[in-house]
Amino acid sequence: MRTSRAFPLDRGGPERLTLSWEGPYGDARAALDGVDCASFDTAKLRRRGDTVALPDGSKLFVRVRGLLGLEVRRDGVALPGSDFDPKIVLRNAGILLVVIGGPIDAMTDAVRVSRGGPIGWPVWLDGAMLVLGVATALGLRFALALGAAAFVTRIALLPERSTLTLMFGVIGTWLLANHFFAASPRKR
Repeated sequence: MRTSRAFPLDRGGPERLTLSWEGPYGDARAALDGVDCASFDTAKLRRRGDTVALPDGSKLFVRVRGLLGLEVRRDGVALPGSDFDPKIVLRNAGILLVVIGGPIDAMTDAVRVSRGGPIGWPVWLDGAMLVLGVATALGLRFALALGAAAFVTRIALLPERSTLTLMFGVIGTWLLANHFFAASPRKR
C-alpha cells in the first residue's frame, strides 16, 4: 500500500510537493507539481535523513523521526504543515500539556487538598497553566511565554512540584528556545 503526504512550499500556498512511500517508509519518492523528481535512500531516512535536489534548485531534507514524525525541510526550513513546522510543534505541545499533564495534575492536587493541603495559589496556577496550554495549542505564542511565567511562579512559591508544572517547564523551555530565541533555522 502506497502512502503519501502533500505540502505547500510556502505558507498559505498550494500543496506542490508530495512525498510518497511504500509500507513503513520503503521506496520513498518526491514529486513536485505532480512530476516525480527524486527518490530517497530509505536506510538513510531512518538514521540521519536524506537530502535530494528539487528541480527549482532547492535542497529537500527528509528524515523519519519516530514518534516525533516526519521531518521535511526545504533549504533548512521546515515545510508548512510538516511535523516539524513551528506551528505544528506549538500545537502538539499545548495538546500534550492539556491532555496528559492536566488530568495527572488534577489528581495530585485532589490528593493534596484531601490531606488538608492549600487550595489557593497552587490550584489557581495550575488552572492558569491549563488555560495557557489550550491557548498554546491554538497557536498563541504569548500563551507559551505566560505559561512559562506561571511555571516559574509555581516552582518559586511551593515546595512540591506538580506534574503539569514540570511538563510546562520542560516543554515550555524547549519551545521558548526554539520559537523565541532561535536566530535562524538550522541548516542541514
